Amino acid sequence: MLEAMRRNLKSLSVSLWIVIASFIFFIFYSWGSGRLSFNQSENSLAVVGKKKITTEDFKYSLLSQLQQISRNYKGRLKRSLIEQLRIPEQVLNQMIQEEIVFQVAKKMGISVTKEEIKHAILNNPLFQKDGRFIGFEEYQRILAYNRISIKEYENSVRKEALMRKFSEIISSGIPISEQEILNEFKKEKETIRMEYAKIDKSKIILENEPSLKEVQECFKINKEKFRIPEKRKGIYVLLNFEDLKKEIDVTEGEQLSYYEDNQEQFQIPEKIRVSRIFLKKDDKHLDLIKDKTNELYERVKKGEDFSSLAKIFSEDEKASSGGDWGYTEWHQLSSEEQRRIMDLPESGVSEVLEIEHGYSILKITEKIPPVTRPFEEVKFQIKEILHYQKAQELGEKRAQEIFKETRKEKSLERVAKRKGIKINWTTYLTKGASLEEIDPSGYISNTLFQIKKGEISEPFFTFNGAVVVELKEIQKERDPSFQEVREKVKIDLMEKLKDDHALTRANSLFTVVRNSESFENDVKKYNFEYYQKDFKRGDYLEGIGTIPSIEERLFVMDKGEVSQPLKYENGYFIVKVSEKKELDKNAFKEEKERIKKTLKELEQKKFYQAYLARIQKELQVKLNYEVYKTSVDEILGRF
Repeated sequence: MLEAMRRNLKSLSVSLWIVIASFIFFIFYSWGSGRLSFNQSENSLAVVGKKKITTEDFKYSLLSQLQQISRNYKGRLKRSLIEQLRIPEQVLNQMIQEEIVFQVAKKMGISVTKEEIKHAILNNPLFQKDGRFIGFEEYQRILAYNRISIKEYENSVRKEALMRKFSEIISSGIPISEQEILNEFKKEKETIRMEYAKIDKSKIILENEPSLKEVQECFKINKEKFRIPEKRKGIYVLLNFEDLKKEIDVTEGEQLSYYEDNQEQFQIPEKIRVSRIFLKKDDKHLDLIKDKTNELYERVKKGEDFSSLAKIFSEDEKASSGGDWGYTEWHQLSSEEQRRIMDLPESGVSEVLEIEHGYSILKITEKIPPVTRPFEEVKFQIKEILHYQKAQELGEKRAQEIFKETRKEKSLERVAKRKGIKINWTTYLTKGASLEEIDPSGYISNTLFQIKKGEISEPFFTFNGAVVVELKEIQKERDPSFQEVREKVKIDLMEKLKDDHALTRANSLFTVVRNSESFENDVKKYNFEYYQKDFKRGDYLEGIGTIPSIEERLFVMDKGEVSQPLKYENGYFIVKVSEKKELDKNAFKEEKERIKKTLKELEQKKFYQAYLARIQKELQVKLNYEVYKTSVDEILGRF
């Protein structure tokens, strides 16, 4: 029983961490200036309102959590995995969240009684057998087996109960309307089979480019649209990873150790080859089709060749190849079929499965078990990984040194010159603009817009290395001259002309297909792109993307109806509803409470997160990042 309890405690720990992770405040991104303006003593790692979180408390909590995970984790818990899972951040976030809740709960008079703690323990399935509490001695023995003291455990129960009660009180009044429940049911269940044609404006070729006069007129009418945004210019030092890698050695022993600790990275996954027999539903002959599928299933069970039966009877695109969906294409099948595939053994045959548009029988024709690639095959790949990791660590260390010295001297240029590091100037950049090969993601420009003139940023990573920047100059937003934006206005006008042309063509097609006997033939005749789709709300449309603003219009259309041209980002499309699955009112009644419960939980979580985020700002939560980093390094040095 102790082993079973230990496994359950392990799974409980994981589930609790998932819950905690869902409420993370992302302190390392959102607190920003809290790192720089922190003036508390080095014993204070963070401050929540007037309450300090000490380094001792944090290190104790982090070490306790890591030891608990390590006992439940198969194999030795490695620093790389701890950092990958961001456990230190989660521990600190949990401590901060708890402190916020305790402070607000105290003001609101919310508390947890001893009886509530006792009730939670007595009714915890981990401490029950045959529906009854296992007794104090067994309870004590289970905790001792997991190296948890009674005081520690009951304190954690009190904290969890208080946070649960606080959350329920704060978010209990969230209403869920009948319409919201119905909308979610529609999203899950309502389906249309649609044909659609699209025209992409990028494929439109204009006979003539717009004249200078037309471009000038467009600029005059839309001058506000072409305003020159604020731009910023700065200097930066880049500690390039490729340069740093030249200073780093990676031994074969380190490579082998990484290989042994991370074998899942080098595993070739299991391969499954699937065959299917599929018969389409026909509302007029539903029973006959179902009987026919059951007959085929019996024939397969008696030993008839699955492939031969699929060639003769199957009605999907793979029938001619004996129903073979290969090793990957079967992932296109319905979720019900995919779940059944994962449960079947090699050569296993499923029962008859009823899916949305028909009946299917599945067979696993081959299963290739997962294989771990040998060390010799991947050691150069590992060497690159370790080189990069060490370069990151070295880059972060040196960037922190530059930042500390620069903060004292108030000049990035002087520090860089003394250290022999090249200073780079940016051009005038808009927010989010990239620096080609140096910073394609725009981290540098974004950082320039987060600091004041003359201010120096904390170190951060770009794709190529560790960076520290200083803001030098600011150009305010202003009205442009025509010459400055002439080319941009011309391109914008050409896009509009192409859009108009695409709409004209789409309208012409609509007049043809709205009463057409064959939508597909007419679409192809007029050289439009043709598609078919079984569509649910939220689905992706090939060539178009997701269309949340248009979905409702599609679902109110009647069977056989053709839409007028609908706009999407790159052009226009026309839809014909060829089949429509009506909502089952009885199914809605059965699903109503489940959907309501799910929606309420989601809305409560959103409200609770928003509430805590607001309280966090009011309490002025601050973090001493340097003390945090030192504390984490000290604890993780043991793993």
